[in-house]
Amino acid sequence: MDPLLPPELERKIFETAAIHDRSSIPNILRVCHRAHTWIEPFLYRVLIVSDYRSPALVALKKKPTEFKKIAVRHVFIEAYGDRTDASDLLAGLTEIESLAIDTPDRKSLLRVVDTLHIQRLNLRAPRSDTAQWAHATLSRPLISSVTHLELYYDTGEDSPIQSWAAWSGITTLPALTHLCVSDDLASLFLRPVLESRSPASKLQVFIVGYWDSWMKTHATQFALNPPIGDPRLVVMMLSSLKEDWVAGVTGGEDFWARADAFLAAKKRGDIGGSVYFLEE
Repeated sequence: MDPLLPPELERKIFETAAIHDRSSIPNILRVCHRAHTWIEPFLYRVLIVSDYRSPALVALKKKPTEFKKIAVRHVFIEAYGDRTDASDLLAGLTEIESLAIDTPDRKSLLRVVDTLHIQRLNLRAPRSDTAQWAHATLSRPLISSVTHLELYYDTGEDSPIQSWAAWSGITTLPALTHLCVSDDLASLFLRPVLESRSPASKLQVFIVGYWDSWMKTHATQFALNPPIGDPRLVVMMLSSLKEDWVAGVTGGEDFWARADAFLAAKKRGDIGGSVYFLEE
Protein backbone atom coordinates (compact mmCIF):
# COMPACT_ATOMS: atom_id res chain seq x y z
CA MET A 1 0.00 0.00 0.00
CA ASP A 2 1.47 3.33 -1.07
CA PRO A 3 1.61 6.02 1.64
CA LEU A 4 -0.97 8.80 1.53
CA LEU A 5 0.63 10.80 4.36
CA PRO A 6 4.22 11.76 5.25
CA PRO A 7 5.95 8.71 6.78
CA GLU A 8 6.55 10.45 10.13
CA LEU A 9 2.86 11.33 10.49
CA GLU A 10 1.70 7.93 9.32
CA ARG A 11 3.97 6.20 11.82
CA LYS A 12 2.77 8.48 14.61
CA ILE A 13 -0.85 7.60 13.86
CA PHE A 14 -0.17 3.87 13.90
CA GLU A 15 1.90 4.07 17.10
CA THR A 16 -0.75 6.14 18.88
CA ALA A 17 -3.39 3.58 17.94
CA ALA A 18 -1.21 0.72 19.18
CA ILE A 19 -0.47 2.44 22.50
CA HIS A 20 -4.07 3.36 23.29
CA ASP A 21 -5.70 0.18 21.98
CA ARG A 22 -3.50 -2.89 22.14
CA SER A 23 -6.25 -4.98 20.57
CA SER A 24 -5.72 -3.02 17.33
CA ILE A 25 -2.11 -4.18 16.93
CA PRO A 26 -2.80 -7.45 15.03
CA ASN A 27 -4.87 -5.55 12.47
CA ILE A 28 -2.26 -2.82 12.06
CA LEU A 29 0.44 -5.43 11.44
CA ARG A 30 -1.50 -6.61 8.39
CA VAL A 31 -1.85 -3.16 6.81
CA CYS A 32 1.53 -3.10 5.07
CA HIS A 33 5.17 -4.01 5.54
CA ARG A 34 6.24 -0.62 6.92
CA ALA A 35 3.38 -0.63 9.46
CA HIS A 36 4.43 -4.13 10.54
CA THR A 37 8.02 -2.94 11.05
CA TRP A 38 6.92 0.07 13.09
CA ILE A 39 4.31 -1.65 15.24
CA GLU A 40 5.59 -5.18 15.84
CA PRO A 41 7.66 -4.04 18.88
CA PHE A 42 4.42 -2.88 20.54
CA LEU A 43 3.31 -6.51 20.72
CA TYR A 44 6.00 -7.02 23.34
CA ARG A 45 6.00 -3.65 25.10
CA VAL A 46 4.08 -5.07 28.05
CA LEU A 47 5.26 -8.61 28.76
CA ILE A 48 3.47 -10.83 31.27
CA VAL A 49 5.47 -13.98 31.85
CA SER A 50 3.24 -16.77 33.10
CA ASP A 51 4.54 -19.55 30.87
CA TYR A 52 8.00 -19.62 29.32
CA ARG A 53 6.63 -21.84 26.54
CA SER A 54 3.98 -19.32 25.47
CA PRO A 55 3.99 -18.35 21.75
CA ALA A 56 4.86 -14.74 22.60
CA LEU A 57 7.96 -15.65 24.59
CA VAL A 58 9.07 -18.28 22.11
CA ALA A 59 8.79 -15.68 19.34
CA LEU A 60 10.59 -13.03 21.39
CA LYS A 61 13.53 -15.33 22.09
CA LYS A 62 14.12 -15.63 18.35
CA LYS A 63 14.24 -11.87 17.83
CA PRO A 64 17.55 -9.99 17.47
CA THR A 65 18.96 -8.36 20.58
CA GLU A 66 18.38 -4.88 19.18
CA PHE A 67 14.69 -5.64 18.63
CA LYS A 68 14.29 -6.77 22.24
CA LYS A 69 15.95 -3.60 23.51
CA ILE A 70 13.51 -1.45 21.57
CA ALA A 71 10.40 -3.53 22.16
CA VAL A 72 10.09 -4.54 25.80
CA ARG A 73 9.51 -1.81 28.41
CA HIS A 74 7.37 -3.41 31.12
CA VAL A 75 7.73 -6.94 32.51
CA PHE A 76 5.63 -8.87 35.01
CA ILE A 77 7.13 -12.24 35.92
CA GLU A 78 4.82 -14.66 37.67
CA ALA A 79 5.95 -17.94 36.12
CA TYR A 80 7.45 -20.58 38.35
CA GLY A 81 9.57 -22.01 35.56
CA ASP A 82 13.26 -22.63 35.22
CA ARG A 83 15.32 -19.71 36.55
CA THR A 84 17.63 -19.98 33.54
CA ASP A 85 14.70 -19.14 31.25
CA ALA A 86 13.86 -16.07 33.32
CA SER A 87 17.44 -14.88 33.51
CA ASP A 88 17.98 -15.36 29.78
CA LEU A 89 14.82 -13.41 29.07
CA LEU A 90 15.74 -10.41 31.23
CA ALA A 91 19.36 -10.34 30.06
CA GLY A 92 18.38 -8.98 26.66
CA LEU A 93 15.82 -6.45 27.87
CA THR A 94 17.98 -3.42 28.55
CA GLU A 95 15.29 -0.73 28.21
CA ILE A 96 12.89 -2.00 30.88
CA GLU A 97 11.13 0.81 32.74
CA SER A 98 9.03 -1.21 35.17
CA LEU A 99 9.48 -4.70 36.56
CA ALA A 100 7.36 -6.89 38.83
CA ILE A 101 8.81 -10.17 40.06
CA ASP A 102 6.49 -12.56 41.85
CA THR A 103 8.50 -15.79 41.71
CA PRO A 104 10.82 -17.71 44.03
CA ASP A 105 13.79 -16.87 41.77
CA ARG A 106 14.19 -13.23 42.75
CA LYS A 107 17.86 -13.29 43.74
CA SER A 108 19.11 -14.65 40.44
CA LEU A 109 16.75 -12.42 38.46
CA LEU A 110 17.81 -9.25 40.26
CA ARG A 111 21.46 -9.97 39.52
CA VAL A 112 20.63 -10.05 35.81
CA VAL A 113 18.94 -6.63 35.84
CA ASP A 114 21.38 -4.84 38.16
CA THR A 115 22.70 -2.70 35.31
CA LEU A 116 19.25 -1.46 34.25
CA HIS A 117 17.67 1.87 35.15
CA ILE A 118 14.24 0.70 36.23
CA GLN A 119 11.86 3.32 37.59
CA ARG A 120 9.11 1.09 39.00
CA LEU A 121 9.76 -2.13 40.87
CA ASN A 122 7.38 -4.61 42.54
CA LEU A 123 8.84 -7.26 44.83
CA ARG A 124 7.39 -9.80 47.23
CA ALA A 125 9.65 -10.52 50.20
CA PRO A 126 10.21 -14.22 50.95
CA ARG A 127 8.79 -15.86 54.04
CA SER A 128 12.20 -17.12 55.15
CA ASP A 129 15.53 -15.29 55.54
CA THR A 130 13.60 -12.05 55.12
CA ALA A 131 16.15 -9.83 56.85
CA GLN A 132 19.01 -11.16 54.74
CA TRP A 133 16.93 -10.74 51.58
CA ALA A 134 15.96 -7.18 52.50
CA HIS A 135 19.53 -6.08 53.21
CA ALA A 136 20.87 -7.65 50.01
CA THR A 137 18.05 -6.34 47.83
CA LEU A 138 18.06 -2.74 49.04
CA SER A 139 21.81 -2.46 48.46
CA ARG A 140 21.65 -3.61 44.84
CA PRO A 141 22.68 -1.16 42.07
CA LEU A 142 19.29 -1.77 40.47
CA ILE A 143 17.45 -0.04 43.32
CA SER A 144 19.29 3.28 42.93
CA SER A 145 17.13 4.36 39.98
CA VAL A 146 13.77 3.21 41.36
CA THR A 147 11.22 5.97 41.95
CA HIS A 148 8.20 3.76 42.74
CA LEU A 149 8.84 0.74 44.98
CA GLU A 150 6.25 -1.80 46.10
CA LEU A 151 7.15 -4.31 48.80
CA TYR A 152 4.83 -7.10 49.86
CA TYR A 153 5.29 -9.50 52.71
CA ASP A 154 2.69 -11.98 53.97
CA THR A 155 3.63 -12.61 57.56
CA GLY A 156 2.50 -15.53 59.65
CA GLU A 157 3.14 -17.22 62.96
CA ASP A 158 6.17 -18.95 61.45
CA SER A 159 7.56 -15.79 59.88
CA PRO A 160 7.52 -12.87 62.33
CA ILE A 161 8.30 -9.40 61.03
CA GLN A 162 12.01 -8.74 61.11
CA SER A 163 13.75 -5.77 62.70
CA TRP A 164 13.96 -2.41 60.94
CA ALA A 165 17.75 -2.58 60.61
CA ALA A 166 17.60 -4.89 57.59
CA TRP A 167 15.23 -2.52 55.78
CA SER A 168 16.82 0.79 56.75
CA GLY A 169 18.43 1.20 53.33
CA ILE A 170 15.06 2.41 52.05
CA THR A 171 15.68 5.84 53.58
CA THR A 172 18.87 6.25 51.56
CA LEU A 173 17.50 5.37 48.12
CA PRO A 174 18.38 8.43 46.01
CA ALA A 175 15.50 8.36 43.51
CA LEU A 176 12.64 6.99 45.61
CA THR A 177 9.56 9.23 45.66
CA HIS A 178 6.76 6.66 46.09
CA LEU A 179 6.74 3.70 48.47
CA CYS A 180 4.01 1.13 48.99
CA VAL A 181 4.17 -1.62 51.61
CA SER A 182 1.70 -4.30 52.58
CA ASP A 183 -0.09 -3.94 55.88
CA ASP A 184 2.21 -6.55 57.44
CA LEU A 185 5.16 -4.19 57.00
CA ALA A 186 3.37 -0.95 57.86
CA SER A 187 4.02 -0.89 61.61
CA LEU A 188 7.70 -1.61 61.01
CA PHE A 189 8.18 0.99 58.27
CA LEU A 190 6.00 3.99 59.05
CA ARG A 191 7.82 5.83 61.79
CA PRO A 192 11.46 5.34 60.66
CA VAL A 193 10.63 6.12 57.01
CA LEU A 194 8.41 9.15 57.59
CA GLU A 195 10.66 10.56 60.32
CA SER A 196 13.83 10.02 58.30
CA ARG A 197 16.02 13.07 57.86
CA SER A 198 18.31 11.40 55.37
CA PRO A 199 19.67 13.89 52.82
CA ALA A 200 18.83 11.33 50.12
CA SER A 201 15.14 11.12 51.03
CA LYS A 202 12.78 12.50 48.38
CA LEU A 203 9.74 10.54 49.52
CA GLN A 204 6.43 12.14 48.51
CA VAL A 205 3.95 9.30 48.95
CA PHE A 206 3.83 6.45 51.48
CA ILE A 207 1.05 3.92 50.83
CA VAL A 208 -0.09 1.22 53.23
CA GLY A 209 -1.85 -1.30 51.03
CA TYR A 210 -4.49 -3.84 51.99
CA TRP A 211 -5.10 -6.47 49.33
CA ASP A 212 -8.00 -8.51 50.71
CA SER A 213 -11.53 -7.09 50.75
CA TRP A 214 -12.21 -8.59 54.18
CA MET A 215 -9.39 -6.39 55.54
CA LYS A 216 -11.27 -3.14 54.87
CA THR A 217 -12.31 -2.78 58.51
CA HIS A 218 -8.67 -3.17 59.57
CA ALA A 219 -7.62 -0.61 56.95
CA THR A 220 -10.11 2.01 58.09
CA GLN A 221 -9.20 1.50 61.75
CA PHE A 222 -5.50 1.81 60.94
CA ALA A 223 -6.18 5.02 58.99
CA LEU A 224 -8.13 6.50 61.89
CA ASN A 225 -5.23 6.00 64.30
CA PRO A 226 -1.94 5.52 62.41
CA PRO A 227 1.33 5.16 64.38
CA ILE A 228 2.33 8.54 62.98
CA GLY A 229 0.43 11.28 61.19
CA ASP A 230 2.07 12.59 58.03
CA PRO A 231 0.75 14.43 54.95
CA ARG A 232 2.40 11.83 52.70
CA LEU A 233 0.50 8.88 54.18
CA VAL A 234 -2.24 7.08 52.23
CA VAL A 235 -4.07 3.95 53.36
CA MET A 236 -5.72 2.07 50.51
CA MET A 237 -7.60 -1.05 49.57
CA LEU A 238 -5.88 -2.41 46.46
CA SER A 239 -7.19 -4.63 43.70
CA SER A 240 -5.36 -7.42 41.91
CA LEU A 241 -1.62 -6.72 41.81
CA LYS A 242 -1.31 -7.77 38.19
CA GLU A 243 -4.45 -6.02 36.95
CA ASP A 244 -3.49 -2.76 38.63
CA TRP A 245 0.08 -3.03 37.29
CA VAL A 246 -1.21 -3.60 33.75
CA ALA A 247 -3.51 -0.59 34.01
CA GLY A 248 -0.60 1.61 35.00
CA VAL A 249 1.78 0.54 32.23
CA THR A 250 -0.86 0.71 29.49
CA GLY A 251 -1.87 4.31 30.09
CA GLY A 252 -4.64 3.73 32.62
CA GLU A 253 -4.94 4.83 36.23
CA ASP A 254 -3.13 2.67 38.75
CA PHE A 255 -3.08 3.04 42.52
CA TRP A 256 -0.03 5.32 42.35
CA ALA A 257 -2.04 7.80 40.28
CA ARG A 258 -5.03 7.52 42.61
CA ALA A 259 -2.83 8.16 45.64
CA ASP A 260 -1.26 11.21 43.96
CA ALA A 261 -4.73 12.58 43.21
CA PHE A 262 -5.85 11.94 46.81
CA LEU A 263 -2.88 13.84 48.26
CA ALA A 264 -3.39 16.68 45.77
CA ALA A 265 -7.01 16.98 46.95
CA LYS A 266 -5.83 17.11 50.58
CA LYS A 267 -3.33 19.83 49.69
CA ARG A 268 -6.13 21.89 48.08
CA GLY A 269 -8.23 21.47 51.20
CA ASP A 270 -10.90 19.34 49.52
CA ILE A 271 -10.12 16.54 52.00
CA GLY A 272 -9.30 16.98 55.66
CA GLY A 273 -5.66 16.84 56.64
CA SER A 274 -6.26 14.07 59.18
CA VAL A 275 -7.98 11.80 56.64
CA TYR A 276 -5.64 9.04 55.51
CA PHE A 277 -7.99 6.41 54.09
CA LEU A 278 -8.56 6.67 50.34
CA GLU A 279 -12.14 5.50 49.90
CA GLU A 280 -12.77 4.06 46.44
